[in-house]
Amino acid sequence: MSVFEEKAYAKINLYLEVLERLPNGYHTIDSVMQTVSLCDVVRVVVNKSECTTIRIGCNNKDVPCDSGNTAYKAAELFLEYIGESAEVEIYIDKVIPMCAGLGGGSTDAAAVLRALNKAYGEKLTVEELCAIGVRVGADVPFCVKGGATVCTGIGEIFAPCPELSEEYGILIAIGKQGSPTPEAYKKIDNIKNRSIHSGSVAMVEALSGADIKRICKELYNAFEKVVLPSNEECSKIRRMMSVCGAQGVLMSGSGASVFGIFTDMNKMEYAKKEIEKITGSVYMAHCVKGL
Repeated sequence: MSVFEEKAYAKINLYLEVLERLPNGYHTIDSVMQTVSLCDVVRVVVNKSECTTIRIGCNNKDVPCDSGNTAYKAAELFLEYIGESAEVEIYIDKVIPMCAGLGGGSTDAAAVLRALNKAYGEKLTVEELCAIGVRVGADVPFCVKGGATVCTGIGEIFAPCPELSEEYGILIAIGKQGSPTPEAYKKIDNIKNRSIHSGSVAMVEALSGADIKRICKELYNAFEKVVLPSNEECSKIRRMMSVCGAQGVLMSGSGASVFGIFTDMNKMEYAKKEIEKITGSVYMAHCVKGL
């Protein structure tokens, strides 16, 4: 029996533009993603066996513990890829809020891939894990690697990118009104003659220069224009973060999470207390380096 534990870090989008809709329903994107210290903990127990069985447990009753869970799919595809069978038990200590644009399901799947790879003696490269991950979900390859990356294609094509400094505080608040990703994409598709933002190059340059003012100026998320007008709570959280001293504020993914970048930790703590009056889901974090 082998037991492995992995931290499954949440992600935020420092930049996100939605490009074209593909025939398979996916969309191509141009995004700069960054992992942050808010995380689930995923425990994987592996017993070699003549047939494969996968069981999932979780401290959150709303998380599906069957084949519909991305962690289940990741384990299934990993074993299929290496041609092995095993009894796999997965337990997810869930902290990252669900359906919040923070990659909670994707990062759990990525953690399972990393844990299983350790169980089998690091048989696969990071690139191979990412190739399996993209079959689970578009954000999984990034979550395998972590850190900061420019993601294009449907999220599976990577380019190097400087990471946001760990010295900055990241305050993450999740509104009660969710925003399903498919619905948000549909709203973007329905915008006629939509103009495309200038691209992630400016954000990468700002990160390269470690210029926090410019980094915050270049924060951009295409989903804000279709989500915020009908989500007053997220809009209020966004405004409050700015008033409380955030250098920059942005919605992550399709919401309902909003994050603020703080250079003054006292201001971040004050912002947390104020925003907790609106929503109880407020987390202080910092950036995390990748593989």
